[in-house]
Amino acid sequence: MRCFIVFAALLLLSCGQRTTPAVPNEDQVDTVYTNKQDLISKERTSISAEPVATYREKLADELNDWYFSVQVFETKYRFHYLMKIGYEEMRVTDTLKLPNLGMEPKLVLAKGPQPYSCRISFYDHKNQLREYKEVVFKNGKLKINVLQRYAVYNP
Repeated sequence: MRCFIVFAALLLLSCGQRTTPAVPNEDQVDTVYTNKQDLISKERTSISAEPVATYREKLADELNDWYFSVQVFETKYRFHYLMKIGYEEMRVTDTLKLPNLGMEPKLVLAKGPQPYSCRISFYDHKNQLREYKEVVFKNGKLKINVLQRYAVYNP
């Protein structure tokens, strides 16, 4: 009976509502401030078949014409993109989600610090380049690493 009372008390305490939301550490999330009236539609009216951004690096292989490549394509949703990643004959697709900064996203793909790596960045509403993710081929695997997380705050 005593165990039941302790369990019930813990259950009641754990079901209480939080008065303040959990806030991640400042080094984990970079907050970007925008105005609510600046937010734009989440859906596109037209979708381009051409890549928005492309990165391509020739592999050190004398016998084959192989590349490490990252291409980013528009989708129906303005802040969601389709990434097509390749290394030799390996092909991978993934979704890239950007924060709604109240403007059409401007993506930049650039060489990363490691061999066969690509940094994915975007420009914010103050035209500041913000690093976001990194695609890298390492130890026989393609990996996508999050470099920085972003949150949009609309006062």
